[in-house]
Amino acid sequence: MTIRRRSDLMPILVSALVSVGCMYSGFLSFFSLVPLGVVAFGYDLRTAWLAVVCAVLGNGILFGGITLFLGYDPGEWGTDIFYFSAMALLFGWITAPPSSGPRFLRIRTVYRMVVGSLGGALVFLPLFIALRNNAGFHAFIKAQLELFSSLYVSSGGADVVRRSLLEQLTPDIVLEALEFILIRGGGVASCVLFFFISRQGALMLTWIIRRRRGGGNLSAFHVAPGIIWVLSGSLLSVVLGTWIKAAPLEIIAWNTLVLCVILYLAQGGGIVLFFLNRFAIPPALRVICNIVFLFTIVNPGVGPFILGILIFLGIAENWAPFRVQKSKGPSSTPRVGN
Repeated sequence: MTIRRRSDLMPILVSALVSVGCMYSGFLSFFSLVPLGVVAFGYDLRTAWLAVVCAVLGNGILFGGITLFLGYDPGEWGTDIFYFSAMALLFGWITAPPSSGPRFLRIRTVYRMVVGSLGGALVFLPLFIALRNNAGFHAFIKAQLELFSSLYVSSGGADVVRRSLLEQLTPDIVLEALEFILIRGGGVASCVLFFFISRQGALMLTWIIRRRRGGGNLSAFHVAPGIIWVLSGSLLSVVLGTWIKAAPLEIIAWNTLVLCVILYLAQGGGIVLFFLNRFAIPPALRVICNIVFLFTIVNPGVGPFILGILIFLGIAENWAPFRVQKSKGPSSTPRVGN
């Protein structure tokens, strides 16, 4: 890939630099892929992938060079470089799929999101399990637990029983609970959330910067009819695996169940967008609605309720055709002549 226009060089370098900078900026690391998405939606395919490649190479050279200069163990920072590289490449595929090549690489956005999240989980989980025995990671978890406990107690939200429970929490207990959840679909769900927020943030910034909309048409997305049987089978397998204490069966069933739920969540979102598209909503208001929705789904009080409604709508469409286009032409029923 070569740069044909000098004007392409600036968005490539800026997006790569901002992406790498956000990755190591604490809270902003959650938005580290947004700059790459802006280039994907605002420029052509070649520019988008050059930005991804520059971000991956820049992260490896810059972060690897600094840590080697400071004398850190390559095993400690190599996982960070590998994780960012894998997530950036997967996000690049989600937002800027190739225009040619195998059909699998050009599947619909929702399926790319699901497959990419599954790949992200397969990358993230081994790294997390490897970090469980890392002393520095243990110290970080312990510091976070102490900070959370002190803030919770000082706010007056903890009685004697809750305070006692907080004091009994150790890094080992927290890490064991996290591993239990992550390998049972939590890893896939967290990657979906990460990619979804990154993609939506990129779409909003693209409209603000370049007044250009993109991202496909979710309102036309339909889950394959046979997925409902996969959902039912995985739910029964979860119950069976838990009952007979077959951990491999339970883990596979939980991950399959989560993947099916994500697909029906997308279908439920498509139903809502189908009805919203009937109204002439200004682009600026769409951006505001996107921001409100993103803050809503991450709210622990309201988010699960909203997501549950969308999942229910998506599953219910197997029997209730919500998205039926109104006929605007003449009736197809033949008239009987006089």
